[in-house]
Amino acid sequence: MEIRCHLLDGEVAGLPGRAVVSAAARGVIDDLAWSLTGGFDSARHALRTPGGYVALAAIGPVQAFIISAFASTAVANASQAIGAIDGGAMLLVAGAVWLVQRRNNRR
Repeated sequence: MEIRCHLLDGEVAGLPGRAVVSAAARGVIDDLAWSLTGGFDSARHALRTPGGYVALAAIGPVQAFIISAFASTAVANASQAIGAIDGGAMLLVAGAVWLVQRRNNRR
């Protein structure tokens, strides 16, 4: 949808075909860079707090269940093994982040 907007803007401006495609490509690259930058900032902020790891702990077993329902046996077995470990590991990381934050707040 976004690339259509870039193409339409170029056509409305009366630009030749090459310029329209070039402007659309630059627009897409700019949009991609903007979304990646925002995504990295959000992820960095979320993983500074225990809440992000608690959410990841809940996602692991659910993802393993979904994959095991639709995948072949070998993939399903591997996914279930990772899902069984993932939730507990993320909760341990959340606890460690909480302890670090608690120590830093006491200083």
